[in-house]
Amino acid sequence: MADKRICVLALKNPVKTLDFPDEAAAALKKRFPDVDFHAVPFHPQKIEHLDEAEILYAYTITPALLSSAPNLKWFHAVITGPDTYTFPEIIKRKITVTSPRGVYSAPMSESIIGMMLALTRKIREGIIAQSKGQWAAVDICSSHPAAGELNGSTVAIVGMGGIGNATAERCRALGMNVTGIIRDTFSDLKDALKKADFLVLACPLTKETRGMIGAKELSSMKKTAYLINIARGELVDEAALIDALKTKKIGGAACDVFSTEPLPAGHPFYSAPNMIVMPHISGFSSRFWERAVVRFAENLEKYLKGEALIGAVDFERGY
Repeated sequence: MADKRICVLALKNPVKTLDFPDEAAAALKKRFPDVDFHAVPFHPQKIEHLDEAEILYAYTITPALLSSAPNLKWFHAVITGPDTYTFPEIIKRKITVTSPRGVYSAPMSESIIGMMLALTRKIREGIIAQSKGQWAAVDICSSHPAAGELNGSTVAIVGMGGIGNATAERCRALGMNVTGIIRDTFSDLKDALKKADFLVLACPLTKETRGMIGAKELSSMKKTAYLINIARGELVDEAALIDALKTKKIGGAACDVFSTEPLPAGHPFYSAPNMIVMPHISGFSSRFWERAVVRFAENLEKYLKGEALIGAVDFERGY
């Protein structure tokens, strides 16, 4: 045991759908007999066995956790946003950090398509009317903007990583025109905003992207266009978005992320017209762990061989 690499799987969760499966832990132990695995609950301040761990697989890592992990060399995250686990100590210690790039592509791209359909096909309004026991056909058909179609419409996707590419693939299958915007082509965003029927934010939060959608950008969008944000709340000037919805500068919005989470009770977003509020769950899926464990196992094999890891975070670039 003393010669084994120690890996802490801080992934146990009281929420059943989020809990790391026991069979997954057993499979890892069988595949990697030279690694001593400890499957334990996650806590942002203290994790069991972390003081002896060389490897940590957890939802995130904090300065408090890192300070109690003197032997840590590699951290693999459950969540994709490196902004949540970027801090001076982890950079100074040169900890290898990997994010699960690609693992969330299927559920999040499907969530984006669902949001698009809910907005443009008036499904949102239908559900609201149903909750009130109303048959609101006339009201829904008269609402702004008029019901549209995904087929033939244009979507601008900011961020063409795994999620952005998966979304583009699904949009094309639905007959949509796709414009992809990456870091090197951010200058194209201005023109894309004027043409897009849907603006999808699927990029990481960096110093370049923070606040990238403000009053000016919202005003340049079509009055019938929709904003979809599943990336980070800080990408958008939220006060400007609320104003744009209330004054009908854009057709509507759907957000799964916000600058403050949980979104406080009574927040204007809850009552904003043509707004869909999702509680940061677009990546959830009953099939998540089967993909996530495969990625971690691939990286663990590479780590033990001294090879470059998949999804290594470049703190200089911010992702």
